[in-house]
Amino acid sequence: MGRAWIVSVTMLFWMSALVCGCSGGKAASSYGAPAQSDVDLALGKPYTVQDPWLDPQWVQSETSHPDTNGTKLTDGVYGTATVANFVGYLRDDYRNIDVDLGDIQTIHSASAGFLQDVQAGIYFPETVTFYLSSDGTNWAKIRTVPTAIPLDTTSSNGSSSIYQTFSLSGLNYAARYIRIHLQTHVWLFCDEVRVMGLTTVAATVPFPTVTPPVSTPALGFPKAGPLTGGASQQALIYNGYTANDTSTWTVADFKPYVTYVDTSGNSQSMLFDSFLFLPEGTAPSGDSFGASGTPSNQADWQYYIDNTFDPANQLTALNAAVANAHTALHNDLIPAVVIAIPYPSPSQTQFSAGVNFNQNQVGNSTAQQNRFNAIKWYIDTVIQNWNTAGYTNLNLIGFYWYDENIEYGLSTIEIPLIQQVAAYIHSQGYKFYWIPDYQGQGFQIWQQLGFDIANMQPNYYTAPSSVPAQRLAVAAAISKQYGMGIEIEMDDNILNMTPGGSSYRMKVQSYFSYGSTEGYKGTFCNWYQGIKTLENASQSTNAPVRAIYDSSEQWMMPTSQ
Repeated sequence: MGRAWIVSVTMLFWMSALVCGCSGGKAASSYGAPAQSDVDLALGKPYTVQDPWLDPQWVQSETSHPDTNGTKLTDGVYGTATVANFVGYLRDDYRNIDVDLGDIQTIHSASAGFLQDVQAGIYFPETVTFYLSSDGTNWAKIRTVPTAIPLDTTSSNGSSSIYQTFSLSGLNYAARYIRIHLQTHVWLFCDEVRVMGLTTVAATVPFPTVTPPVSTPALGFPKAGPLTGGASQQALIYNGYTANDTSTWTVADFKPYVTYVDTSGNSQSMLFDSFLFLPEGTAPSGDSFGASGTPSNQADWQYYIDNTFDPANQLTALNAAVANAHTALHNDLIPAVVIAIPYPSPSQTQFSAGVNFNQNQVGNSTAQQNRFNAIKWYIDTVIQNWNTAGYTNLNLIGFYWYDENIEYGLSTIEIPLIQQVAAYIHSQGYKFYWIPDYQGQGFQIWQQLGFDIANMQPNYYTAPSSVPAQRLAVAAAISKQYGMGIEIEMDDNILNMTPGGSSYRMKVQSYFSYGSTEGYKGTFCNWYQGIKTLENASQSTNAPVRAIYDSSEQWMMPTSQ
């Protein structure tokens, strides 16, 4: 699974200043000069920035692009000369920038400037929404201005950086405060907020009508039900190619996942009730199933299908392990199965003979259709193999989108493609699942994309030691707000009887304790565990390591069979 990352930005760049008005972008040179008596009402004025989640890792990372003395956004200095003039905001969903103009004044226009450098993970906001207020509490929504430049756009002169001003003109309102609402993807770089108007207010200038606040109650964590195939605890099973063949799963490998086993290896109760099969990184060719590296092709995808339906291992072994559990425990639980869809990389120019995914070469429409057709072939082939195999102890309930972010920086057709895939999966009677990175791109719109269930990776397990366990509370709060579940995370580092191994085991226990306090215990959770970490823990003679396996079972007890 992809882990959280921090983008460091070192670059020399030029800016082609584009201005986005309400009707689209225009060249900076054509930016209309304000009326002679208008002044920049925001110049030198104080402001506050609201971060809804305050993730400690992101807050620390933002110190590399700080808002020195809290004045950069209204100091009149634009970022076209140096990146140092930009303030960087990292993830955490969105920001509200509220500028206090000091008194009720007449506002004629407003604007904010932003940098985009896709290679560095810096993106324009998709939209900028402007609000006005007379008291800083009751706000009037004025307008939302969309980006005029797609989020995968880089400069045309060889530099990776471009600049855009989102502007709103033609206003005539009385207000003291202005709010600029921005949604973040990875990094968002803003250099200046400008508000043009008069310091006086004529009797004929109206106050804008206050927009009633919209209540957005938390959607809650997903629970076992029709969307999960009745399951509540899903083990991630990485299979496919690895140099040392660790991702081949036998009946014995599956036993401590299908059932909880004691220290003698005897089954005591049913354990995981769902299994997600997904490829381990690359195919034997070295091609990647994900968004980075050399893109995989049809032969690679066929390899993964063949591996997953191996007549002796993988799904076949899981089916046999469940049959053994039925006999041993007199239980007839049928686990749910979900199978991953490799990412159809837009950099792939020859998926198969004459099939090109690159929209720059074949156009958006053809690229999207080629990518969809490849996925449709894959889904149809998986279903055909499943029906042929006749697994009597397993229930195929859906498919999983393998990429852990919506790749705005790679393609402008990611959203319509995923929606098209979702519609096809649903038409075949299956569900569609996703596990984005912690605050991964697009997580806020997972339902709009067509997913039935989305669980977020907290990425606390692999975070630097400086990141406190509070990360789990933040991840839980975000997930609960958006109706997402939580992924439990561990790997073979917990097996080490060293101080380092102990710290990893403590991290795993934090997932359990926060699950109880934050409310995701007893809900639908995914379990990332390296390749076979829980199996190894179940067989360990070291009590602290075995305790992780036991604690996992105990934490799942409300939904164990």
